[in-house]
Amino acid sequence: MEKTDGIGKENGSTEEKQSFKDGSICGYNSLHHLLSANLKPQLYQKSRNRIGTVSKSAKLVTCVKQLSNVKEEVYGALDSFIAWELEFPLITVKKALKILQNEQEWKRIIMVIKWMLSKGQGRTMGTYFTLLNALAEDGRLEEAEEL
Repeated sequence: MEKTDGIGKENGSTEEKQSFKDGSICGYNSLHHLLSANLKPQLYQKSRNRIGTVSKSAKLVTCVKQLSNVKEEVYGALDSFIAWELEFPLITVKKALKILQNEQEWKRIIMVIKWMLSKGQGRTMGTYFTLLNALAEDGRLEEAEEL
């Protein structure tokens, strides 16, 4: 390790310079070199498998479809689905609603939209239109008129 102090020769700077044999600041080529001595590689390598909104929404659909029609059960499952998200996954839920709409799962659509609205999310004309359409398709016109 060589350490120079004081004034740089060319520009008169007073910065302190340190260099090691391998040219790094701390004496290791990289953090990889430091970690590989103590950890297994799979513990600190980045995962290249990222879950996109399409696969998340498909997972949400299968999760919701496996449940019974009990409101508390569905709301609990939806709450646990978003528990680790930093922000509300509005795009994922909207895509899941589209999938449920294509499969004509009207009861599930109604539950998911009501859950989403209870969280204060998705208050758009499109959401209310989808909810009204699902209520009409499910034969719950009195409830649709209340909205």
